Amino acid sequence: MSSQRQRMSFAAYSVPFVLFILGGWWGLAQVVDSKRQLQNATRGLDLVEELDPLERMRRRYGLQDGAGATGSYMAPHRQPARRELPSLEAELEDIKAKVDIYEFDYKPVPRPTEDQ
Repeated sequence: MSSQRQRMSFAAYSVPFVLFILGGWWGLAQVVDSKRQLQNATRGLDLVEELDPLERMRRRYGLQDGAGATGSYMAPHRQPARRELPSLEAELEDIKAKVDIYEFDYKPVPRPTEDQ
């Protein structure tokens, strides 16, 4: 009787556990695979550029499709010149010059319940 009980115990606990492990492994593999497929789909243009040297040259030099021998050239976009940003110390000195913390007037803040 104990032999039959051991078989039932195995069937009742071990088989569902093994199925749970295998199912989780399969599900996780599907999730990781779909993530990989999505990443490859979003970088499709980069893959074309990596694999096709002519496409790389077209993008680098701003050429239109089939414009190598005809001399048609698209000028690359120019970036605007960057202006120098003032330092924090300079900004602090400007604010200190504009604001005098020793001369001020108290102004009451109107409350929403008060009529104006």
